[in-house]
Amino acid sequence: MKFFLIKKTFWDGWDNFLPMCAWNLFISVCIIGGWFAISAVVPESGENILKVLPSMLVSVAVIAVLFIPIFAVAFCTNKIADWNAVHFIDFFKAFPKVTKHALIFGFFIGFFFLFI
Repeated sequence: MKFFLIKKTFWDGWDNFLPMCAWNLFISVCIIGGWFAISAVVPESGENILKVLPSMLVSVAVIAVLFIPIFAVAFCTNKIADWNAVHFIDFFKAFPKVTKHALIFGFFIGFFFLFI
């Protein structure tokens, strides 16, 4: 019976290999774009905290928004783990479902990095 579950899991992963690669590529592009967006707003010198604070808050917002596609992938991966069929469009359909939780978690992580 264990062999059947291992075989079933392998084939479910294989059937969803292309969407998973596309999701990971999309997240990588979003992270690289977010990195350039943060580096464009953050000033190089941090002499005065009032000059740096708005750009740091923008970086927290960018980090929070970057968690939305990550949570959407987690939602779709959960469907794969439950042995349901997943299509590439399900990734974009998951955005409204995960936006609230992703933004809350993203702001938490962003402020965590800000305070570090």
